[in-house]
Amino acid sequence: MKTGAVPASSRLVRGLLRLVVGVAQGLLMAALAALTGSVLVSFVVSLANLEMDLTGIFRLFNYLSMGLGSIYAAKYVRRMGWLTGALTACLYLIALTFWVEGDIDFLLELKSAWLSEAGIAALIGLIGGILGVNLAG
Repeated sequence: MKTGAVPASSRLVRGLLRLVVGVAQGLLMAALAALTGSVLVSFVVSLANLEMDLTGIFRLFNYLSMGLGSIYAAKYVRRMGWLTGALTACLYLIALTFWVEGDIDFLLELKSAWLSEAGIAALIGLIGGILGVNLAG
């Protein structure tokens, strides 16, 4: 090995650590964006005395949050944006589903509705990750 050269294992560990930190930051960003969007929608609905089904609006904010978190994570990692974004969005969906359901049994059952949501999340994350890597440069 040349003097001053960094071993391949050290580069791998640093890259993996950067991926983990980037995904964690992306998840935090997505959660904060979803919380902010939910509070804003609830505030507007309560001020306007609207009586409507908000499921679609909250789902839209969740998709936007997944995309924003994926962009943020990929921008931090600066490599493999599609993988970083898809991983961030899917982990966000798993965390959100766990928070709503209260247990991890949904992963054992894998219903088709949840799998379609996971596919949409992966696609949104993939696009967000590609955008994030390209915005980082």
